[in-house]
Amino acid sequence: MDACSHGPRRPELNPSATTYGSHADAAMRADRVVVRPDERSSMDVVVVVQCSESVVTSRRGAFMAPHRLGGGRTCSSMTSTDVDRPGCPNASSEPDMFQTLHDIDARFRYRMRMWFCRVFIVQLLVVAALRLEGGRREIALMDAVWAVCLFVVLGAIHRFRTSSRAGDALVLVNALFASINVHLVGVTGLSWVFPIIIASFAISRAPLAIGVSAAMLANAFLLTAPFDSVEEKVAFALCGVLVTVLSYVAATHVQRLRILLERMATRDPLTDAGNRRAMDDAIRQALRARDPAVLAVVDLDHFKKINDAYGHAAGDRVLRETAATIHLQLGDTGALYRLGGEEFVIVMRDVDRVDAHARLLALNAAVRRDVRLREVRVTCSVGLAGKRAGDDAAAWLARADKAVYRAKALGRDQVVDFDDAPEAGSADSGA
Repeated sequence: MDACSHGPRRPELNPSATTYGSHADAAMRADRVVVRPDERSSMDVVVVVQCSESVVTSRRGAFMAPHRLGGGRTCSSMTSTDVDRPGCPNASSEPDMFQTLHDIDARFRYRMRMWFCRVFIVQLLVVAALRLEGGRREIALMDAVWAVCLFVVLGAIHRFRTSSRAGDALVLVNALFASINVHLVGVTGLSWVFPIIIASFAISRAPLAIGVSAAMLANAFLLTAPFDSVEEKVAFALCGVLVTVLSYVAATHVQRLRILLERMATRDPLTDAGNRRAMDDAIRQALRARDPAVLAVVDLDHFKKINDAYGHAAGDRVLRETAATIHLQLGDTGALYRLGGEEFVIVMRDVDRVDAHARLLALNAAVRRDVRLREVRVTCSVGLAGKRAGDDAAAWLARADKAVYRAKALGRDQVVDFDDAPEAGSADSGA
């Protein structure tokens, strides 16, 4: 490592941190990796990460992060540091991006698919060996072909770990061979049906799992040979329906809990606007997209005076009403996030600065008209900044923030475009 003349200091551990991969090269198989940021970095900062599964991150260039390097992988510790040499400023020890619940869910499904596929391959090879020893070569050959197909699917799951299509392929392959198995071996083949039904709901989408379950049960039910009596046939069908229904209920419940947890993790509980984590993600997505985008910061005027005069409960009500008014005014044209305190951020995609300025003027008027606290008229100052080539999140947000300062300096209750007010940063930022 030749980033600077000396090696990196040993970082303090931060056990609660998780990471998101970025443009960096590292020994991915190591539990502890030292990562050099991409070539566009302005300083040679290194990052030391102790991971449960070889996760890498970098402080610089993290906004163009390939998902395959870090998304959904948990890190036991992460600290950014510089090397011991003048001219290498200290990097922040805070993580660039927290692990999202979507990543957690994708990681869980990936592990379930890998585990299920491996177990099935082992079972099929054991059964094929037993059948070959018993002289049933044709059926043993089919089991071997089944195992080979699953091995191919296993490779696809590992290659496309965040894609649901690999899980769909796993379910379809198992359903096809299990149905053929029922025709060839009779009652013994029915032993594959129920595990495949249960696993289908855990590793694939519910509609596909329902369709596969119905097809497998219908295939087995329409066969007379595997059953000794009508009672056995009816009992099998009823058990199959019961297993399908219970699996569907369990999978649906887990999905609803995931959605609820994701909402709790990404929404501000007071205003129902997106929280800081959701805002960071939205800004990164807007920066990666090719379409134009505008970032706006909305700051309520004299909010501290409202809190001092009427109490924090009244201030909370103002925040809720302001957020509701902005939501109503924005519609589908932008997304609202709470930056902190009385500040909100709006991310507007596929819109130019002129159009965004007009919409924000209407928003500013709506807040002035609709948000009131007794005799007090609530107003807001708005600063906007268009996306620029080579932007990062911090620079983009800083420009919008400076535009807000300029709006306050002009008397508040204003909408200011940063590009129309280059001296914005010199204004006083009083509340």
